[in-house]
Amino acid sequence: MTDDSTGPQANRGRPADNTATRARFSRDFGTRWASVAVRTSQVPFTRTELVDELTAASAALIDAITADPPRTEVGAAIGRQLVNLYLTGTEALGDSIRLLYTELLGGEGSPIADTARNRAAVTAVITPLTTGYIDALRESLFSDQELVKMAAFQARDNESIRRQESEARFRGVFDNAPIGIGIADKTGKILQVNQAMADMLGRSIADLTGRDSGKVVTDVVVPKDQQKILANFPQLVGGDIERYTAEVEMAATEDADPVWTNVSVTLVRDASGRPSFPMMLVENLSEQHLLGRALQQQVVTDELTKLATARRLESELRDLVLNAKPGRRIALCLFDIDGFRVINDGLGKQVGDVMLKRMADKLREYFPEPDNLVARLAGDGFAVLVRRPRTDAAVISAVDQLLEDVAEAHYPDPSSEVSAAICCSVGIVLDSTPGMQPDELQRAAEVTLHRAKMSGKAQWVVFDPETYQRDKDRLTLGALLPGALENGQIVIRYQPARQLAEKSVAAIRSVLQWEHPTLGVLDDQEFIGLAEETGLVVALGKELIERVCAHAAEWQRRLGE
Repeated sequence: MTDDSTGPQANRGRPADNTATRARFSRDFGTRWASVAVRTSQVPFTRTELVDELTAASAALIDAITADPPRTEVGAAIGRQLVNLYLTGTEALGDSIRLLYTELLGGEGSPIADTARNRAAVTAVITPLTTGYIDALRESLFSDQELVKMAAFQARDNESIRRQESEARFRGVFDNAPIGIGIADKTGKILQVNQAMADMLGRSIADLTGRDSGKVVTDVVVPKDQQKILANFPQLVGGDIERYTAEVEMAATEDADPVWTNVSVTLVRDASGRPSFPMMLVENLSEQHLLGRALQQQVVTDELTKLATARRLESELRDLVLNAKPGRRIALCLFDIDGFRVINDGLGKQVGDVMLKRMADKLREYFPEPDNLVARLAGDGFAVLVRRPRTDAAVISAVDQLLEDVAEAHYPDPSSEVSAAICCSVGIVLDSTPGMQPDELQRAAEVTLHRAKMSGKAQWVVFDPETYQRDKDRLTLGALLPGALENGQIVIRYQPARQLAEKSVAAIRSVLQWEHPTLGVLDDQEFIGLAEETGLVVALGKELIERVCAHAAEWQRRLGE
C-alpha cells in the first residue's frame, strides 16, 4: 500500500528507455492521439501531417514530465498548439486529457512509469496544457468576432446585392457557429440569437427573441455572476467602452445541468463610427471547468478513501497556525497502522484497501466535520486536525475509543470467514507551542508518533516538549550516522579483558566510538540503537569485522604468534 516513488529519483522506476525506444513510443502515441482528437474536430491537414505534429508534441510532453522539476510551460505551449491544429471539437480536449492520463502515464511501452512522482508531474504539466488551450481558444474566438461583426454590419447594408451577399455570409457564420451569438438593440431588446445560444441557455429561439436581455440574464445566470454582465452594459451601448468579457455560470434547470461560460459583449459601430448595436458571444467552458475541477479534486482528495490529502492538510494547518487569534487552540493527531503490511501481503491488496477505507470511515465517525479535518497521508498513515478542540481530554478520549473500535475483528468480505483488525500508533500534539511554526508542529507530531511506535505500538503518546527535544536530537544523530561512517568519524577502540586470578590479559575487546565534531566522543551505546532502527547496523558490523581482522593480521605480522 505504500508508495516510495515520490522523490526526484522516481523516474528511475520507469521502464528502461533510449532515444530509439522513446521515439517509437512518441510516434505510436501521436498516431493514437490523432485518431482520438479528430473524432469531433475538422482539421485542414492530412492525417500524416497531423500525426507528425502530435508525435512531436508527445515527445515534448515526455521530456517535460520527466524533467526535474517538470517543465510546466511546455504543457501551456502544447495546449495552444492543439488550437492551432484546429483540434477544437466539443470533446477534443477531454479526449486528449484522458488519453494522456491513461496511456502516457504507465501505458504499455511508455517511458513514464505510474508512480506518485510521475502522477504529480503529469498533473503539473497537463493543468497548464488545459489553461493554454482555453487561452488560445479564447484568442481565436476574439479574432472570429471581427468576422462576425463584419458579417453583422454588412447585414444592415442598404444596397440589395451587397446586402444579400453579406447576409448570406453572416447567416452562415451566425447559424453554424459553435458558440452562442446574440444581437440586441441599444435598449437591450434581443433581436436575434442562434441555435447554439438557445441550447446553452436552455430556451428556444422564439422564447428569447424580443425579450429584454437584462431580464434574460437574471433568469439564466446565477445571482453571484449577474452583475458581471449587467454592470458594464450602459457604458458599452453609450460608446464609452468597446468590449467586456466575463466568466459566468448559467443556472441549472429541470432539463439541464449548470453551464460555465465565457461571455464577450462587443459594441458594433455604424459606418460613421456611432454606436449601432451590441453583440454577445457565449463560449461553453463546461468541459474545461469540470476537467479543471476534477484535476483540483485529485490534488486535495485521496482517491481511495475520499479523505483530504496531505497537501490539503498542510495548507489548512498553515492557515490555522499563521492566522490563529489569541487563545485559539488546535490539536494534531497522526495515526499509523501497525503491521499493515501483514494484512496487505497476507490477505491481499483488495482486503488492505477495505481496511484502509474502514479506518477512514471510523476517523470520520469520531472526528466529524466541520470541527475536524481528516486526511490520508502516504500509505497507511492518517491525520486528524482538530480545529476547535473542546478539551484535551476530549481529544484523547476520542482517540482511545477509536483505537478500541478498529481493533475489533472486521470481515472485509461478508461471505468469507476471513477477518482482520487494525492496531494503530498515534502521536498527539495538543495545542501549539507558542511560536511553533506549521512545519515544526507537524514534525512534533511525527516525532511523537515515532515514540509511540518505539514504545510498543498500539498506543497513543501525547507530545511533551522536553521528550520531543531529546527524541529530535536522537533522530538527528540517526540521520547523520551514515555520513559519519563514510567520513571516518566511527573509530575502533580496544580494551583488554583480564583474568582476575592470573592478572593477565585474556583477550582484547573491540568497541566502536563516534568522534562527533560538536558533541565529542560518543560511546557505542549512544548510537548502536539508532543504527538498528535505520538498518545501518549491518554496515557497522561489517566495518568493525573488517577493521579488527586487518588490525589482528597486522599485529601478528609485527609481533608474531
